[in-house]
Amino acid sequence: MIKKIAVSLCAYVVAFPAYAQENIRGIYSDQIDEIFSQYNETTPGCAVAVDQQGALIHLGGYGMADLEQDVPIRPDTVFYAGSVSKQFVGMSAMLLDHDGRIDLDEPVRTYLPALPDYADRITVRQTLHHTSGLRDFFWLFYLAGKPANYVITEPAIMEILAQQEGLNFEPGTQYAYSNSAYFLISQIVNAVYGDNLDAFAQERIFEPLDMADSRFQHDHRRLVKRKAHGYAPRSGGDYLLSDSTLDVVGSGGMYSTVVDLIKWDRNFYDNKLGGGASLIDEMQQSAVLNSGEETEYGVALKLTPYRGISRVHHNGSLAGYRSTLQRFPDEKLTIALLCNSSKAKPSAYATAIADIVLAEKIGPKDETASKRDDASASYVLSASEQLSFVGDYYSHEVDNTITIVRDEKVLRIRGIIGSDDKLYPVANDHLRHYGRDFDLLFIRNSDGAIESFTVKSARASGIVFEKQP
Repeated sequence: MIKKIAVSLCAYVVAFPAYAQENIRGIYSDQIDEIFSQYNETTPGCAVAVDQQGALIHLGGYGMADLEQDVPIRPDTVFYAGSVSKQFVGMSAMLLDHDGRIDLDEPVRTYLPALPDYADRITVRQTLHHTSGLRDFFWLFYLAGKPANYVITEPAIMEILAQQEGLNFEPGTQYAYSNSAYFLISQIVNAVYGDNLDAFAQERIFEPLDMADSRFQHDHRRLVKRKAHGYAPRSGGDYLLSDSTLDVVGSGGMYSTVVDLIKWDRNFYDNKLGGGASLIDEMQQSAVLNSGEETEYGVALKLTPYRGISRVHHNGSLAGYRSTLQRFPDEKLTIALLCNSSKAKPSAYATAIADIVLAEKIGPKDETASKRDDASASYVLSASEQLSFVGDYYSHEVDNTITIVRDEKVLRIRGIIGSDDKLYPVANDHLRHYGRDFDLLFIRNSDGAIESFTVKSARASGIVFEKQP
C-alpha cells in the first residue's frame, strides 16, 4: 500500500495582506516569543512564519541578520534555505515530466550521457526518492581532503561523480539521502530546459506563486538584497561569518524568505503550477523499495507524523544556515523557519510551536531516547596490532591519500579535514571515526598484512583506499 498524505483541495488559500512583510501577532505570539528568547541584538537568529487555515497567525524575526551592520531579522529577510530547496528542484522535475519532456522512469544517463555506466541502472524517479545509491558529493569531497570552506562548483561535482566506479547499493534496494541525487536532477533540468535551474524555477514556480524574494544562486558571490549572513559561534562568545561558498544548486542553493515559503506551501492545497492535484499527491507519496517496504520519503518531502498527527516536512543545513518547513495537512497548519546560526535548531523550534498551536489535538510525546555508541568501546588493540594499521592509503575515486598514524597510543587519521581525528577499534580489522560517523573496514592478504580499507558511511560507502608501499 502506497503511503499518501491526503490534502484537501478546498480553496481556503487567501491572498497575502499588504503588511505581510511586517510582524504579525496572534493569540499564540507571546508563547512563540519565549521559544526564541535566546536571540537578541547581539546574536544571529531566525525568521518565523506560522500559517493556519490560510491565514498568517504569527510572523516575525528574532536576532540579527547582519551583526556588523546592526541589521535585525525581519519577515522579509532573505536566507539560504539549504535542503528545503530540494522541494523546488523536485517540483521542477515533476513539471517537466507532466510536460512530457522527461520520463521519471528513464535512466538518469538518458539525459546526462557523460555520467559513468552506473547511471544506466538509476532512474530519475529513484534519484528523486533517494533510492539511487549515489554517493553524496559532500562526503566525496570530505574524503578527498577538501576543507569545509572549499568552493564546490558544478563541474567539480560532475568530475568527482565521473570518477566513481560504483554505488552505495543497488538502486531501489535501500533509502539513503544523497545530495548528489538532487544535484543531478538540477543538471537534468538544465539539459532538457536549455537554461539553468533558476531560470526554470523563476518561470514555472517563483513568478506564478509571486515568490519575488526567491532565487537559485549559481554563483555564491552574487549579491542578495536583505540577506542574512550565516554565523558560527566561537569561543569567547562572539561569532564568525559562515556563509555558503557553494556554486551549486539542486542539493540546495535557493535563497528565500519565510513569507515566500508560505506562498509555496499553500500551493500544496490548490496547485497553480500544473498537473493539478495528482502532481501534488505524487510528490507526497512514499517511495517503495524493491522489497515492498515504504521509505516515508516522497519527492524531497519527509512523510513522518508528529505525536500522532500527519506531517510533511524537510530540514536544511549548510554553513551557518539552518531551516525547516513543516506542514500538518490535516490541521492546515504550516511552520516555516529560516535561521542564520549554526547552533539553531529550527526543527525543534517548529515542533515546539506545533505543541502550542495544536495542544488539544496532539498525542503524547515519544520519550524514547536514541543512544549513541560508546566511543570508549571495550575492544582494545595491542601496540603491535595498532601499528599494523599505520600507513598511507590512496583512493583514485577521490584522488586523495589518507594516512593512519599512532600518536600517544591512539590511532589517528590524517588527510581529511576535521577537529576530531581519533579512530577507535570496534571489531577485528574494523576502526570507527565517531566524529563523522563512518567506519574503515580493512582487508588483509594471505600473509596477514593489510592491503586496503573500505569506507562505510550512511552517504558514501564502498570507496576503497589501497595501502601504499
